[in-house]
Amino acid sequence: MGNLLCRHCFHLFPEREARALCTGRRCSRVIDEDGRAGPRFLVPRQEKGLWSTLRRRPDLDAPCPYCGESGRLVPACPFCRRELPRTDGADDRIIAVLGAKDAGKSHYLATLFHQFLKAGVGGEDWTVDTDDASRDEIERRYWRPLFEERRELPQSPLQPGPEMRLLLENRHDGRRVLLAFRDLSGETFHSPDRVERVDSLRYADGLVLLADPVAFDPKAPASPYPDFLEVLDHYRAALDAPPRFGAGDESLLPHLPAQKLLAVAVSKADLMLPKSHPFWRRETANGHLAAGYWQRREAESAATRDWLVGKLGERVLRATREFADVSWFFVSSFGYRHPPHSRELSRPPQPLRVHEPIFALLDRFAAGAPARRRAAGPTGGRAAADAPVELDEL
Repeated sequence: MGNLLCRHCFHLFPEREARALCTGRRCSRVIDEDGRAGPRFLVPRQEKGLWSTLRRRPDLDAPCPYCGESGRLVPACPFCRRELPRTDGADDRIIAVLGAKDAGKSHYLATLFHQFLKAGVGGEDWTVDTDDASRDEIERRYWRPLFEERRELPQSPLQPGPEMRLLLENRHDGRRVLLAFRDLSGETFHSPDRVERVDSLRYADGLVLLADPVAFDPKAPASPYPDFLEVLDHYRAALDAPPRFGAGDESLLPHLPAQKLLAVAVSKADLMLPKSHPFWRRETANGHLAAGYWQRREAESAATRDWLVGKLGERVLRATREFADVSWFFVSSFGYRHPPHSRELSRPPQPLRVHEPIFALLDRFAAGAPARRRAAGPTGGRAAADAPVELDEL
């Protein structure tokens, strides 16, 4: 059995403790104990026919015992009673994609979508699917302007956009991974106070931190915005803020850097690395999809880290050493040299390695990351390796 993380109140709880809401018309306005009208709230263990004895979790495909309609039950949080996404019994996690203003976060998201849905980066190992609403949003907001109209994406809004979902399923071991994306502005990271308001960041198990090499190029004009290491400092400061919930609930959730995995990805590698650099070699084998990828890329990770240290000095190591484990990557959303802020693209993007940090984190999670496994307790069977992931792109 896995754990679920409510995206509304951010309580973590075992899947077997999930409740249900009936969305049928006859159950749409039921008065609760506080006198409020809303969908009927059900405790599956207490309702006949709503508990799967074999799978030891709510049976949401059963008919509602009150209105008799089938296909109307949805999972609900036992704390705030709001609807949860259906994730088919997996262990919930969050990956956050962090970065300073102009680090290329929106382009990174757009090309991630392209690699998952168009380029088939899952190979023979993963199938990828998405719902119609997510695909429509991806095409409108990312693919059409970037790949068809060949223009840079505009700055992200301060308010989060709609959630876009990709569902990955491993063909070999049956793991199901839900990737959920919401786009926010890099200005969120101008102060720890702003970071603190984005609740999901507190509970992230894994981080992809985009490091913009243009921002620390000595030839570039000084930026008034925080660089990626200052972004990381603001994030760490937000983790030290007072908890939102009581100690009993808060103890279930990861907070400290020592409980989080960090993937540092140097964006815009096409502007910095010579053509002789190993980054440009087109990989024929999907090594990033195989178990143990996080550990096997140790030499490549160290070379990337040393490149960054050569540019910025030892402060790179000081800023990252508190995290449970750190791996280092080069990525390129365009795949060719494209000067920043030149709105027209010479040709459609040819993303390189943008998906590797995500697969590396999934690999590390499957091997047993420290934070959530400690919170979850013993789990058995296939679901123990499952990992729905929410990515907040900021």
